[in-house]
Amino acid sequence: MRDSQYAEAMVSNYINAYTNTVIVLANNMGQGKMAFISRDDYAVAAAYAAMSDWQDRVVDVNGHEPLTIGEYIEIANKVTGHNVKYIEISDEEQYKFFDSIGVPRTTEEM
Repeated sequence: MRDSQYAEAMVSNYINAYTNTVIVLANNMGQGKMAFISRDDYAVAAAYAAMSDWQDRVVDVNGHEPLTIGEYIEIANKVTGHNVKYIEISDEEQYKFFDSIGVPRTTEEM
């Protein structure tokens, strides 16, 4: 799964945690770090960069630094007012959850 696909799933996973569960976000990320930005946001940023008069510049759309899932949840809780908690799960359990919400395992047919 590509990073942008994973970020999209993480946003869905957070929303699911406070709408459909007992306020728990179960995930296999552990203390790994990533940029939490969706494919749609990447696409918009790329379109704006392509339309700009900037040439030979690198545009960082990933944020200031990668975050752990715990750091992401802390920020999301502050922004939304929710109190989602993180529980680490196995890779197999994570794929089972993604399957249940329709997240594809590959982007080959997209």
